[in-house]
Amino acid sequence: MAPARFKLPDPAVLWTMAGRVASAIGGLAAIPLVISCLSQQEQGLFYVFASLLAVQTVAELGFSTVAIQRLSAAVSRADGTEGGLGGIAALLRLTLRWYLWSSTALLLILLPGGWLFLDLFVSGMPPDGWSGPWLLLASTTCFWLLASGWSVAGEGLGRIAAATRARAVGAIVRSALLCLLLVLDAGLWAPGLATLAGMAALLVALLPEPARALRRALAGTGGEPVRFRRDIWPFQWRIALSWVSGFFIYQFMVLAVAAGIGTVAAGQFGVAQAVAAGIGSIASSALSPRQATWAALAAVRDFAALDASFRASLRTAVVLATLGSLAAFAVAWAVSSWHQDMAARLPDLATWALLLLAPVANQYVTAAATYLRAHGREPFLPASIIFALTMLLLSIPASHLGLAVLAGVYLAATLLFGCAWGWRLMRIARSSWHA
Repeated sequence: MAPARFKLPDPAVLWTMAGRVASAIGGLAAIPLVISCLSQQEQGLFYVFASLLAVQTVAELGFSTVAIQRLSAAVSRADGTEGGLGGIAALLRLTLRWYLWSSTALLLILLPGGWLFLDLFVSGMPPDGWSGPWLLLASTTCFWLLASGWSVAGEGLGRIAAATRARAVGAIVRSALLCLLLVLDAGLWAPGLATLAGMAALLVALLPEPARALRRALAGTGGEPVRFRRDIWPFQWRIALSWVSGFFIYQFMVLAVAAGIGTVAAGQFGVAQAVAAGIGSIASSALSPRQATWAALAAVRDFAALDASFRASLRTAVVLATLGSLAAFAVAWAVSSWHQDMAARLPDLATWALLLLAPVANQYVTAAATYLRAHGREPFLPASIIFALTMLLLSIPASHLGLAVLAGVYLAATLLFGCAWGWRLMRIARSSWHA
């Protein structure tokens, strides 16, 4: 028998994981620099800026997922005829127009809207020094959204490795330069400058292969016209609701603290939330590459192998999240005990404990969602909407009662609408779908 040969993972998977891990590690590495290089008010603004700019996901409304699916299907069906090539070109033009419209709308809403929120509703704002950095960061984020449309189009045309490589390069450059600029005392200008450099790196990485494929595909003529309401929106609206829900679940808390208490408290809460998010992102890298494998096992109804892989991957992710959370809590306890100046930049230990339990619980939610999507289902959408409404309604009153109360509300909602809902759906899947 010939010895088994080791097969390297798909380059697209490797680049996707590299971009995600680089962003997570970069975010964690920036935290001590934010604490040591920015004032308390600037620290709060750093995380308030980040939460405001997450509105980008709302502006996109999950269009990237649908565009990639539709373009991939059109490319697979194309037979070289004028009609087939024209259909691809029509989808491409719609994709690029969507990103132009959404980035323009985001720019027109985010620049004045964010400025007014910061100026009118956030207490403890510094008198000056924040408007210029905000304008730069908001503008570059909108242009980043526009540039990402080209990578989405390239991936839909089958240049998956090249497109994911470009996004990973942009994320790595942005994360590395953010840390460097903080060290160089760039202050609140650092995020905007780093985002600008990351966008430039993304575009440069897209120039060779995907750009040529885009030019050839856009030259196609003929074919059936693409209508957004008929061909895109019926597939997009569920994903759009999920993405909008994600903003209120994960990003609204810092904004609520900034509006309800002030920038200093927002900076304290933002640090702990950023640590928890980084730990969760790194731990879930054990789950994200499994989606294609689990979908293939579900398609051939090899449920024994599917469940075994699910348990093993979930165990790995939970161990990683638990170790990361324990290490982070140990550091927070040491800082609060022996470094009082730095402890003033951090929340109390109860807030740390509650927020650091969330990434451990979220590994089950991520694993269950990936497992259920492998069966072609998206049953977490109702839970996501309820979760989002809960955080929207309770974040501001909870923040007035203390950061630990807000963290407790978030953890309780995660356990109820994430873990408990996922456990119930998994029971249904195994009892009915596998019958």
